[in-house]
Amino acid sequence: LGAELSGGQKRKLSTSIALAGGSRFIILDEPTAGMDPVARRELWTLLRSVRVGRSLLLTTHHMDEAEALGDRVAIMSSGKIRTCGTVPFLKRTFG
Repeated sequence: LGAELSGGQKRKLSTSIALAGGSRFIILDEPTAGMDPVARRELWTLLRSVRVGRSLLLTTHHMDEAEALGDRVAIMSSGKIRTCGTVPFLKRTFG
């Protein structure tokens, strides 16, 4: 089945499996990679609705995604965390 899915569909499937397990801590590596903008926003809505009582750690290259989903955001460069904070703090500090 997995071989017949597109990259975006595989991301949706793997995210669904991670969420279905009911874990209180979930790690998602670029969950919206390969998705079109509408699918990305749908997944954002889903992640916001299921995060109550859970901790979600996700990676992304999209600042709009980090802003939409993150309570706290860490910015990495060359494999090191360079700064971390809330979105309002980072905007005030770095613009």
